Amino acid sequence: MPTEPTPMDDYIYGTEGAEVLRGLAGNDTISGYHGADQIYGDEGNDTLQLGGHSAYAGVTPVFAMTMFADGGIGNDTIDIYTNASNATALGGDGDDTVRLRGVGGVTAAGGIGNDTFDVERVGTAALTLGAGNDIVNLSVNTDFAPGSSVTITDYVQGQDRLSLNLNGWLINWNGSNPFTDGYLRLVQSGADTLLQMDRDAAGTSHGFTTLVRFQNTQASSITDVDLYPVAGGSRLIYGTAGNDSLLYGTSNDDIMYALAGNDSVNGAAGADTIYGGDGDDYLGGGGGGNDRLYGEAGNDTLSSFLDNYRSSHDILMDGGAGDDYLFFGSSTLTNGDTYGPSGTVMAGIGNDIAVLWGTGPATVNMGTGNDTIQLGGTYNSGVPQAHTITLGAGADTLIFVDDNSNAVHVVTDFNPNEDVVRFSEPTLFMRGGSSGIGAVEVTNAFRDGYLRLVASGSDTILQVDADGSAVNVSTWVSILRFQGIAPSAFTEIGGYRVDGSGTVNVTLSPASTYTYTPGWAFVNVGQRGGAGHDTITGIAVGDLIYGEGGNDTLRGFGGNDTLYTGFGDNLVEGGEGNDTIYGQGSHDRLFGGEGNDAIIYAPVTPYGSTTDTVLLDGGEGDDQLSSVATLATVTFSGGAGNDIINVDGFGQVAVDGGAGNDRVTMSNRTTTMTLGVGGDVVTMRYFDGATARDQRAVITDFQPGVDQFLLARSEWMTGYTGGNPFALGYLWLLQDGADVVLRRDYNGGGDAYYEMVRFQNINISAFTAADFEGFNPFVAPMIAPTQGSANRDLLFGSTLDNVINGLAGDDLIWGYAGNDAINGGEGYDIAVFSGGRSQYIITNQSDGSTRVIGPDGTDTLTSVERIRFTDGGDYIRGSGAVTYTPTNLSIASFGSSAAAGGWADNRTTPRIMADVNGDGRDDIVGFGSAGTYVSLANGSGGFGAIFLAVNSFGSSPAGGGWSNESVYPRTMADVNGDGREDIVGFGGAGTYVSLANANGTFGAIYLAAATFGSDAAAGGWTNSTTYPRMLADINGDGRADLVGFGSAGVYAALGNGIGGFGAVYLALNSFGASAMGGGWNNNDIYTRTMGDVNGDGRADIVGFGGAGTYVALATGNGNFGAIALVSASFGTSATAGGWASQDRFPRMLADMNGDGRDDIVGFGNAGTYVSYSDAAPGQPLHFGAIQLAYAGFGANADVGSWTSQYGAPRMLADINGDGLADIVGFGPGGTYVATAGGGSDWVLL
Repeated sequence: MPTEPTPMDDYIYGTEGAEVLRGLAGNDTISGYHGADQIYGDEGNDTLQLGGHSAYAGVTPVFAMTMFADGGIGNDTIDIYTNASNATALGGDGDDTVRLRGVGGVTAAGGIGNDTFDVERVGTAALTLGAGNDIVNLSVNTDFAPGSSVTITDYVQGQDRLSLNLNGWLINWNGSNPFTDGYLRLVQSGADTLLQMDRDAAGTSHGFTTLVRFQNTQASSITDVDLYPVAGGSRLIYGTAGNDSLLYGTSNDDIMYALAGNDSVNGAAGADTIYGGDGDDYLGGGGGGNDRLYGEAGNDTLSSFLDNYRSSHDILMDGGAGDDYLFFGSSTLTNGDTYGPSGTVMAGIGNDIAVLWGTGPATVNMGTGNDTIQLGGTYNSGVPQAHTITLGAGADTLIFVDDNSNAVHVVTDFNPNEDVVRFSEPTLFMRGGSSGIGAVEVTNAFRDGYLRLVASGSDTILQVDADGSAVNVSTWVSILRFQGIAPSAFTEIGGYRVDGSGTVNVTLSPASTYTYTPGWAFVNVGQRGGAGHDTITGIAVGDLIYGEGGNDTLRGFGGNDTLYTGFGDNLVEGGEGNDTIYGQGSHDRLFGGEGNDAIIYAPVTPYGSTTDTVLLDGGEGDDQLSSVATLATVTFSGGAGNDIINVDGFGQVAVDGGAGNDRVTMSNRTTTMTLGVGGDVVTMRYFDGATARDQRAVITDFQPGVDQFLLARSEWMTGYTGGNPFALGYLWLLQDGADVVLRRDYNGGGDAYYEMVRFQNINISAFTAADFEGFNPFVAPMIAPTQGSANRDLLFGSTLDNVINGLAGDDLIWGYAGNDAINGGEGYDIAVFSGGRSQYIITNQSDGSTRVIGPDGTDTLTSVERIRFTDGGDYIRGSGAVTYTPTNLSIASFGSSAAAGGWADNRTTPRIMADVNGDGRDDIVGFGSAGTYVSLANGSGGFGAIFLAVNSFGSSPAGGGWSNESVYPRTMADVNGDGREDIVGFGGAGTYVSLANANGTFGAIYLAAATFGSDAAAGGWTNSTTYPRMLADINGDGRADLVGFGSAGVYAALGNGIGGFGAVYLALNSFGASAMGGGWNNNDIYTRTMGDVNGDGRADIVGFGGAGTYVALATGNGNFGAIALVSASFGTSATAGGWASQDRFPRMLADMNGDGRDDIVGFGNAGTYVSYSDAAPGQPLHFGAIQLAYAGFGANADVGSWTSQYGAPRMLADINGDGLADIVGFGPGGTYVATAGGGSDWVLL
């Protein structure tokens, strides 16, 4: 089912079936996607695609199918990307473009207007041009296969025109008349005329082939005016005083006067002289002649682009007055030429642009003004030659775009005080040189051996070594010679300080010299930053801005802008207009703003890094957002409008489509989508960078009957030839708790189903065939016995009677309906059921198996260690009580004695437990003098060797000066939702973060939020005893948020998903230090902490007051409910237990029994006490009676003499990944552990 049309600008995509697709009003893009479709653009300037994509045209043979497209009213574009035997295209009213890209049969009619027919691939084509001045263009790539033909039914001589790209077809053609030289001929064939071509004019190797048939046309009526570029002789050609849309010369030496107006002039072949006159003109010399181009007054564009023509060596280009654009060069030579055109380029007065592309040479004088010169290009053939450049008066910019020329260009008058050199860094510096793996970010190119300045007599030569001094593949190559200036006169090149000390930050704004490239330029030239942290702001036109290196801020302002970030952590704001933004940095934030924007993220370095975090925000309008080949964590925000979001890459992705009819295409590993309001379409394509079980999507708000899910079936299903994939064993839809899950089996064997899509919070009865391209999902799937592996598997049954064998590994097994036989095999296995505990009868059998009878059927479990139900918690065999192993010394590190590391005071060198590498086990983290140290959990209750994980957050000045835990506390939390806990420190200026890497190390420290710091500007949080700060996920989005207990109450700042935080707000007027805030003014006595005590996935506030334990439950929106006394235990008063000091009798929260709810734990005199969160499902929060859980880690001598949390801290952590909290204490000898375990009947943990 395609997207429904609206009166706005729509993006509509069909399926592989036959459909009728309409655009209605608006400038629509409609693609049929290879169906036998009828497409109607209706009103507006529409783009219609028959066949859907160019990759399919010309690849498959001609096939029997009928397709139809009608542009309707407006200037439409119809692309015929198909090899169908019968494709019809009607342009309708307006200046339309019809493009032929397939080898099938095409019938096309232009209708009323000045239409263009662009023919690249052709089978048989019948073209009716219609009223107006029409052009048929046979491009240089036109493939005239045997049996192909182009017929023009209504050619009007002198009005219509046939454009021939002779330079690409003819062999050894010198630009002369192709008819007299034997390349072309006109042949009368009855009432028709045939235009025929012999490529080598010899009549031997090729012979004459018919290019075009002109129906009902006499050969004698066709002249050189009809065929471009074919000429009969030199001409004197005049334009008018108005805007001349296209003046063409001949293949001889013409003299052309465009006169006044904004004119477009092409001299064609020959040595032409062209005068632009007044106005903003485009002057093109054509090819094959020594042209003279004079822009005269106005902002003109002059071009001598000579690809595939014989080079000319006496070209003159004179821009005259105005801000002109001059393009000179060639990248592909012909007829034995070894180097390209030569000539003279004079920019004249004004802020001009000169692009010197490919081969040369040229003598350039930029004249007066703040000019820009761009050097470089693609060298397909020939020997590049050096240009000689005089910059002239003004602040000029010389841009060097690559290092492949091997020519040393000369600059005669470079002034280091006002002129600058800029680079396209990704093409200049490559790891490993020409054979390297890709672009590399350079801190300072002079210091690192990528650039150097060398004296040569009175001149200075700039040299580049593409791979720097660290790699010895590339060598020094000279690229620029600055005449009459010594190396000591330079301070920076490319934004790099030549003394190696750092970079130069540049600020460019509308008041600065601005470089603007006209829309018809061959190569766009824009504003470029350097290697520093630049700020560039555009103007209200279509800006082109390159950030290059550094952490840049780029703003497009108004107009249709194009912005490139380059290396670094960048901020881009497109502003108004239809902008195109290319993100390439590590932590880019890309905002399209208003307009129909395109935002593409593809890292400069191959794939980037797993620590990269990127935001793409389309804003208002119909935006197109995409990511390509990246390891980054990417967040997409479509905003209002009908957006297209294409997701590709290896990292974690979150999509928020926003309001509108959005289309999300996923071809990456994992994506979480919130589609938003509107009729949205989700397409899932195969991603070959993931295993079968890895690729999956989570859709939080799918609306059956409104949204639609599409699957690229040919990519996902091996052996699939058609039919209902649900009935054939490829797909299976089933209810899983509150969610609906779509599972797939690649080969349709029914023996290896893996979760593909999870539709959250929806009942399966809401779905129909319309949600899945018309395929009925409610058919019994084909199921074979399911086998696990030696790894940790997720195994699924069906509604039938299944046999599931987990084999080795810690498996998670769903039997679903039916009488299933489940054998967990080796490992620690969990069987999951779809109902609550009270709905099932569990019976242990004499053979050691377990029978479970309930809504799912009668299942037999063997070698299954846990049973899980939907109402929370796991059930195990045994008494249900959690027991602990005797306390043992797990590692002789992180202790207070010198032999154990000298970690004497947790206020200076604190220790904490956190899962830093995402393996599900908590590791030891210590903040020492030099930085942050880590010892990774080994899975068996022990820890690996201690290592310095990052040289930050340490107490010494070199380590950062974090010397007072009360003023500058440090902690651990997962701030970006990647499953690894990151370092968070509250400094003077605010909250600092260092993101965790997968190997247990951490990235560079950065300021994540200018809040919750000790400085007045950052909030004045000067004392953690009075104003404690911590992190917890208070809204259940999987990312830690900032929480601070201030004077008035509890303040919060929500995590934004990319390692930062939002604005601070008052979340609850309780638990504060002031009397109005509750009088919680000493965290040692009245301790406050955070934990999920009711198992809803959100952290709640827990405070230990005088009368006992108080709680304020999280409400889900970042706020909290009313404070309530939930337990008359663990309070400071005698009646509440006398827990008077957090230092001596610390209290904390942890899930002690694995039921998903945090329990209250206190370390008293006799040992470790616990009060379990034990409310029944649906009942108010409740904690059970306090009980001694373990006679250890207490203050009394017989249980360890643990008398001070500062000197010998104790805490709770799951060090072996079994879901139970273990007890960890840091004593004199090192780190001590008591590991939690269970007993033998099925009872709740």
